[in-house]
Amino acid sequence: MAEVEDDAPVVVGARVRLDGLKAKPELNGALGTVESFNEESGRFNVMVDDMREALALKVAALSVVEGFSGLVVGTRVRIAGVDKRPELNGQLATVQGFSGERCSVWVEDRKEAVALKPETLAVADSAGGEADAAADGSKVVRVECNGVMLKLTLTAKQMKKPLADAVLRPFLKAYSKKAEPPIDPPLDISNVRKVTLDSDSLRSLQVLNDVHIYSTEAVLEKMRGDIDFEVFLKDPKAEEAKPAAPAAPKVPVLPKDARVEIDGLSSAGGRKLNGLKGRVTFFHQAKGRYDVTIESKGEQRGKVVSVRAENLRELGAKELLDFD
Repeated sequence: MAEVEDDAPVVVGARVRLDGLKAKPELNGALGTVESFNEESGRFNVMVDDMREALALKVAALSVVEGFSGLVVGTRVRIAGVDKRPELNGQLATVQGFSGERCSVWVEDRKEAVALKPETLAVADSAGGEADAAADGSKVVRVECNGVMLKLTLTAKQMKKPLADAVLRPFLKAYSKKAEPPIDPPLDISNVRKVTLDSDSLRSLQVLNDVHIYSTEAVLEKMRGDIDFEVFLKDPKAEEAKPAAPAAPKVPVLPKDARVEIDGLSSAGGRKLNGLKGRVTFFHQAKGRYDVTIESKGEQRGKVVSVRAENLRELGAKELLDFD
């Protein structure tokens, strides 16, 4: 059973436990959600779980449930530590309500509602949050990957470094130690596929594909409130399975009007063209073939044939003199 926090303030949207009710003692210990506050009566309207109508209760009968402090309807949160659905870790969500010992949250990027334990949720919005620049120029960032999260305090000196050195390498070192099983040697920047960045000052996630090119100071300069990085790693199996790009065939590049000799044709009709000389008149890029106008004496003279580059040999200077 969840405990209560005696000193946590009761506010609209909070998760509360009822206690000390004399008129309806059967509700003592029940959980509910504060819907509104009536200034005239000085009472909170609380929707108790499994009831259809809200009750007007004094604040003395209400206590915020331990673990739910700071989590009220409308709070923006960051998800972490969810084992059964690791794809949710690092996602931003908004608290929509409560059900028993869980929070119902709307996951922004995935556009779905899920019920999660409060300990997997960290408040993402904070007035003048911890990530705001301190007097010494430092900033606090959170870095997450596959459920592993690390909080880093970046000093003014570290802010001058590349993002890869100030943020990613320290995180990858810690991630490699916490991974199951631990990764040795530790992961490095070459293992990173992309990084996303979110903060209270951004309207949408910022995607950093080539992490080598970014300066920490330039990236974080205008970030306010909580600053969250999510690291996406390359799939080693996919990298191994990726077929190597075929080598480009070595074919001659023949200019228009080049004088050539046809050679190496193997079909019945093509063998009749072997040894004939002509002039290149056009190149079909899509087909990879040259149009050649036959200039050798005989019945083929003046005929235009389409020939692959590998079946054409450009005539040398002496051959051109002899041919002319």
